[in-house]
Order: sequence, then C-alpha cells, then structure tokens
Amino acid sequence: MLYGNPQNYAWFRARVVLYIRVSTDEQARHGYSLGAQREALHEFCDTFQCQIVAEYSDDGVSARKEMRRRPGLLRVLDVVKSGGVDYVLFIKLDRWFRSVREYYRVQDILDAAGCGWKAILEDYDTSTTNGRLNLNIRLSVAQDESDRTADRIKFVFSERVKNGGAIYGTRSLPFGLETKDHRVQVIEDKADVVRGMFDHYESTTSTRDTRFWLRDRFGVDLPYNTIRNMLHNSLYCGEYRGNRSYCQPIISPEQFRRVQEILARQSAGHTRQSVHQYVFTGLLRCPVCGCTLKAYPQKDYKFNRVYLRYRCSQHWTDHRCTWKSTPWEPRLEDWLLDHIQPQLDAYLARFDVQEEKRRRASVDVGAIQRKLSRLQDLYVDGMISRASYDEKYQALISQQEAAQEAQLSATAARDLEPLRQLLTGDFRSIYGTLSPSERHTLWASVIDHIVVKCAGYGQFDLDVVFLP
Repeated sequence: MLYGNPQNYAWFRARVVLYIRVSTDEQARHGYSLGAQREALHEFCDTFQCQIVAEYSDDGVSARKEMRRRPGLLRVLDVVKSGGVDYVLFIKLDRWFRSVREYYRVQDILDAAGCGWKAILEDYDTSTTNGRLNLNIRLSVAQDESDRTADRIKFVFSERVKNGGAIYGTRSLPFGLETKDHRVQVIEDKADVVRGMFDHYESTTSTRDTRFWLRDRFGVDLPYNTIRNMLHNSLYCGEYRGNRSYCQPIISPEQFRRVQEILARQSAGHTRQSVHQYVFTGLLRCPVCGCTLKAYPQKDYKFNRVYLRYRCSQHWTDHRCTWKSTPWEPRLEDWLLDHIQPQLDAYLARFDVQEEKRRRASVDVGAIQRKLSRLQDLYVDGMISRASYDEKYQALISQQEAAQEAQLSATAARDLEPLRQLLTGDFRSIYGTLSPSERHTLWASVIDHIVVKCAGYGQFDLDVVFLP
C-alpha cells in the first residue's frame, strides 16, 4: 500500500516499461495471472502519473530461464538500451527473476542505461548495504524454492513414466500417437503411415526420398526435419526414458535399432564442416517463392573443381517452387561490381541525411529531459504554480514524444567507414583483395536482400534492396 503524496516518490511522472510474467496455470489461479498483473501495474501508473513507454510479457516462461530464452524480457532490455526509460515496473521480485546470476547480468544492462526497477507490491532499497543484502537473500530464497519445486516435479514424472502414465498432452506427442485415459496410445489410422515411413527409410536410407514417398503414397506432407525427429523417436517402439513397455509399439524394437544404426552412419558421414565461405549467405531471394537461396558446392570431378552456387530449397528439396536456376557466385559478384557503385553512392548520401536527423533527435531528447528536470525542481521549490507546471509539462512531453519518434524512424547507427574508403579508391581492385567473409560483411552492412532474376541461360539481373 502507498502512503503520502505521490509527488514525493522518485518514480512520480517517470517513463516506465511494464514487465509481466507468469509461468504456470497454478500461478494464474493464485492471482498472478497476466491480466491481474497488468491491472495492478496500470493502477500504479495512474497513481504516480507515470508515462508508459512500452509493455511486454512472458507467458508460460520460468523466471529461472536465461534472459536469452525470455522474449518479453529481451524486448524490455532493447527499449531500455535505446534510452528514454527511467524504471522497469513489475509487481513482485519473483516475477522479475528467481536466479541470482541472471539478475545481476540484467542489472548490469540497467545500470549502463541509467535505468532502475521497481516491484510495486514490495519494498526494496538497493542504495544501502543492508538493502542489497536483503535483496540477495530474497533472490536466493526464490531460487531455492524454484529448485525444490523442480526436484518434486522430476520425481513425480519419473514415477509416472515407470507406471506408463502420460506426462504431456497430445500436442507434444509425435505423429501417430495421442493421450487417452492418461496413457499414450496409438492412432490406428495413422499407424500405417508410421510403419511405411520406417520401412521405406530402411530400404532407401534417404529421408528426402521417404518424404516424397509419404506424400505420394498417403498424402501426408511432413517437413524434412519432422521426419528425421520421428525416425529418432523411441516412443514408436514403445520405449521411453528407460521403460521399454511404456506404451503400445507401432514398430518392433529390432527395426527401430536398425534404423538408428543407419542414422548414426549418416550422421558420422556429415560431421565434417564445410571448408567453403560464401559471399551472399542469407542475402539472396528466389524470384518465384521469395525464400532465401541456400548455398551449396557443385563438384566437378572431371576437372577437380568446385563451383559455389545458390539454389532455391523449395524447388530442389521440397518440389514446391518452379525456379530451377543455380546462379554461380562469381557471376553474381561481377554483376554487382558493374552496376552497384552509383547505387552505393546514393545510399551513403541518404544514410548521411538520416544519421544527421538521428543525431539531432538525440540532442533534442536530451535537452527536453533536462528541461523536465528543471521544471520539476521549480515546482517542488514553489517557484511556479501547479497550473503552470501542468501546462509546461504537457508541452515538453509532446516535444519529447515527437523527438523520440523521429529518433526511432531515423537510420540506426552503422559503421559504413570501410565502404566509404572502398568507394574513394578503385572499388573493383580493392574488392578483389578482400576475403569471402570480408566481402559478405561488406554487402550485409548495406544490403537487406537481393532478388535474383533469370534473364536467360547464364544471365542474371539482380534487384538490390538496401537496408533502411
């Protein structure tokens, strides 16, 4: 509960980002639902007249997970890094973190951006030694509680598996299996598809051929990686986590082991990493389906050569696209070197204009923030009336929002100095001295993607789309 005048608190009229997290339905039943958290945070912001810059949530995500596995938290940190945020608000500390190590990793980011945090239903003071000790104790207790809960869940799941009980829903099961009466059971009308898949793969040892066979024979279109995962899944022979009679088998354990031996031999044959470096990795697009072209080496055993080419996987792997061309990397580079320099000159000119707008917007935002701070000091000291304060405050907030919008719409800062140096000299000659990885870095720094258009045998026309 809050006491006293809201204007006496540091977060009065602060710019805030709201963060909401819930990991389980049980927490939702105890009043921690996303809606309940959002309502409490908005009520807090109304009381203290906070300006909500953004609001993000993690639904079904544990506070023990690393921050890279919490998309809502990552968005919060992106907003914090961009500036213009005073506090991150959440209802309780355990909504923020249950891991001491991850807490301090995120705290370093907040400190670097000059941003604080506030648990609106709890009181923490990190400015004193005792306050920091209390915080560490609370984090450690929350982490210990989470660890003990995880241990209990593992024990329950282990006992359930021993007894053949299902520990997940139907959506988590592979094709051909379902959960019924708390057991994993076979879907009979799909079992023939699974048996056919294992039989065909064992006879051909080709996942790609098995995929097309399933499509033609049963009308079942499964992605390549899904078929690979199915071939590795021991549930199909009735085994799970050491329990060999966990569920009814679709195939025999002997066939499953034979298939695993084939998969292991194939995996061993593909462990060697590619020695080739590609210039346009991730940049080329198919003109028909729009997917990213995949790089592959075409070997010429007669002349002992390797041609670095790109092709549409939707055609060559999935048979879903009609574009059959396989452009050769050196010809793509020749086209760019012959046509791209005037476009690069124009791009740099536009970039400089956008960068100047971004710089001016950054200066404007900083100046407005200082004016807001001085205005609040004048009001606290009684130098201006409340009506005058509100009028000037709203005017500055409007200016700040306009400057922030201009800052976000301007080009993000990028280091284009290497490109400028290339354009001031003999571009083609200097380009020839770069390694493939350096060439890729050069193009990726200015180009969003390139659409490859075929104009005839061996002839290509490129539609280059630059980064904004």
